[in-house]
Amino acid sequence: MIRHGSANITAIAKKLDIHHQNAKEHLEVLEKYGIVKKRRYGKALIYEVNYGNPFTLAIKRLLEELGEI
Repeated sequence: MIRHGSANITAIAKKLDIHHQNAKEHLEVLEKYGIVKKRRYGKALIYEVNYGNPFTLAIKRLLEELGEI
């Protein structure tokens, strides 16, 4: 999501090649810690990176240093 902005659970699960339920559970944990935030768009839940969280910025810097983004 850091590269692509926001996405729904189905798109995230497909991109990561994991089951929908696994993606949902991981996103719930990330939301609990404020790393991602969600909004409802009709029936879909859209998740996006919360750049206002210092943990998110630290993760982003680490991924940049590793050349992952």
